[in-house]
Amino acid sequence: MSNQSQIENRLKDEIEPFETKAELPVDRRAIRRWCSAIGLDYRPYLNLQQAEGPLAMLHFWTVWETTRHPMSVNQRLRSEMTASGYPAIVATNYELEQFRPARIGDTLTTRICLEDISELKQTPLGAGHFATERHEFLREDGEILGKLRIRCLFFKPGAPTVSRSATRTPPTASMPKAASETTNLSTLEIPVSATTIISGALAFNDFELVHHDRNVAKSQGLPDIIMNSATSLGLVYRYIMETVPSERKLTRIAMKLGTPCVPGDILSFKGSHSADFTLDIRAMTGRGEHLKATASFAENIAGDDAKVSSVSTQTA
Repeated sequence: MSNQSQIENRLKDEIEPFETKAELPVDRRAIRRWCSAIGLDYRPYLNLQQAEGPLAMLHFWTVWETTRHPMSVNQRLRSEMTASGYPAIVATNYELEQFRPARIGDTLTTRICLEDISELKQTPLGAGHFATERHEFLREDGEILGKLRIRCLFFKPGAPTVSRSATRTPPTASMPKAASETTNLSTLEIPVSATTIISGALAFNDFELVHHDRNVAKSQGLPDIIMNSATSLGLVYRYIMETVPSERKLTRIAMKLGTPCVPGDILSFKGSHSADFTLDIRAMTGRGEHLKATASFAENIAGDDAKVSSVSTQTA
């Protein structure tokens, strides 16, 4: 058995599932801070009649506890991968299914397990392993609100050493096919500064140094601090909220990340929709495509009767 196979199999056997409960309930202050960081109007969430948190924040309510738990899957992976020669990390995939929204006052619990570790892959950042965590979010009464898969690349910064045929990572969520007839949506341009990136990460309790520390980011082969996937997702969510009629209920987003977004970029969002109102969204910088996404909406817009909501992100 190769050393690489030993790493993969050992971690699959040793890293066990765990469960943790949030110390604090869903609250309007955190929603206001997150909305402010991504430039979304937070005032509707101050209305006492609005009892639901944003779809894109479902993971937020337990992220503080899950990253600090002694059995944290992410921290265990980081420790083991660093010791094995893969010290750098970036998030690559983010898939979220929401069955019911979190409500103001809910105190959520998360169940987490290690779902998979890939064989050695080569990426533009260097050789490494993709590891996938699976999360379930529950209310205090045991109702499952949603599920999440987070996929991260643990890598050794450097030039490619594996053939291109071995570098492809299978997609974790299929992208819906574009419709033949589309209607263009308005555009949105967002200037990105270091403050944009840092405040977005902090508002989501993400303290990864590549989102805050330029020296650390450059040591991992990145051009500067980079926007985290939660902020990219938040900006897609903002674009949808600002361009789609409010009576439509968002049910699905599938997003694929490409060129990292760094300070000095201008993110230019464009979108179009088909006859069934499936959205196609792209955000470009001067250096290339940062993301592309599709979004769908429920046929029945009544709260509990709407279809399952889902969000997924994937790095190219």
